[in-house]
Amino acid sequence: MGKFLKLATIGWAIALGYFGPGLTGSAMAQSLSLSKPQLPLQSDEACPVGATVSIPMHLLATHTAHDPSGVWSDWDLWHPFAPRRTTIWEGRVTTCLGVLIVSQIENRSCSGPDSCPVRIVLVEGQDTRRLMDFEQVCMVHQTFVLSGDGRTLLACDREFPLYVQ
Repeated sequence: MGKFLKLATIGWAIALGYFGPGLTGSAMAQSLSLSKPQLPLQSDEACPVGATVSIPMHLLATHTAHDPSGVWSDWDLWHPFAPRRTTIWEGRVTTCLGVLIVSQIENRSCSGPDSCPVRIVLVEGQDTRRLMDFEQVCMVHQTFVLSGDGRTLLACDREFPLYVQ
């Protein structure tokens, strides 16, 4: 159902000529990919982080059409009826694999008043890998915790598995 709605919205926006300011064809093509996130980590790459690790979230941007960290594309943040109405929260945790960036957006992509999309990206040098993509997670940021094995985001008494084998 979610993929259908995204495709319908995209088709409608294209038909009416709605394109966010500065949205290039390549940026749109990249953001339109409906495939699963990139390949999961190999089992020998996974490393335990020990005890659970709290993820300190901070307000990164308000009323924006562009993510300064580059986790979200301009297309992910743009909506024809609410341009420049996205708020971005972000937290970073360093693990033995690299830096995990946890990013949550507040805009019309939220499934309700208390759950909005989260994307988790692993930064390994110059490369990035998505470990979670567009999962609806609660907006209580002080509850965001990485599990002890580094494979699960814990938030608001729920578990959200990362794409880690």
